[in-house]
Amino acid sequence: MALINCPNCNKEISDKAKVCVGCGNQIIDDVNTEKTMVSCPECGVVTDGMTDICSNCGYPLNLLEMKADEKQKSKSIFKKKWFWISAICFVFLILVILLVSNNIRTENYNIEICTAVDEIMAVSADTENVGNQICSVWNNAIWDKSNENTAKYTSTAKDFNEALSNLFADEEFINKITTIRNKQSEIDTYLGKLKNPPDRFEDAYDEFKELYYAYSDYVDFVILCKGSYNTYTEDLSKKSSELMENYREIKVELLGE
Repeated sequence: MALINCPNCNKEISDKAKVCVGCGNQIIDDVNTEKTMVSCPECGVVTDGMTDICSNCGYPLNLLEMKADEKQKSKSIFKKKWFWISAICFVFLILVILLVSNNIRTENYNIEICTAVDEIMAVSADTENVGNQICSVWNNAIWDKSNENTAKYTSTAKDFNEALSNLFADEEFINKITTIRNKQSEIDTYLGKLKNPPDRFEDAYDEFKELYYAYSDYVDFVILCKGSYNTYTEDLSKKSSELMENYREIKVELLGE
């Protein structure tokens, strides 16, 4: 802050005053405000910034303001460019993350469905062995045959019903059935795990369901052991063929084989 003289009465007043306290004269703004001074880029003379032309050489000082405006516009454009570059980079990053995430999900799904198929076929092989054992005991009991694999079930049996009862009461055979049922429960969980497949695996999932239903039907049929010997062996062969056909179809879908 500083004191200045009123241009009307010459009384000392504050340089911030709008009106002279001595005479009431209104103070002109340019008295209270320091003038903006600029240096002429042509001759170097310091000139009042309010003038458009250098008082020494005539250089158009308004070009300085135009250049300042251009510089400000340039900065604004630069900021806008960086904004859009940043925005594009961000969107690109999101797309990359989504792509990588989708690829990981697809790969994990492929591993999961292949594992499920392998487990189904492994349990189906165990089930086939059980079915063949039932047929052997049943056949040998009917035709009064004997071999080392069926003798302990048929040798003391009065008929094939008793021979089959002996087989199903055998501890080793019971353990086989229990193992198959336990694995069947584990495989059941894959139907839920494999729901909502990636687009690439939609057909494979449909084939998997067909394989799963054929496998479940096969296991239940073998273990429940219903019907006559002839119908059982015929249906056993038929259901086994259907299961293998479903397996071949899903292999084509998954592996192109």
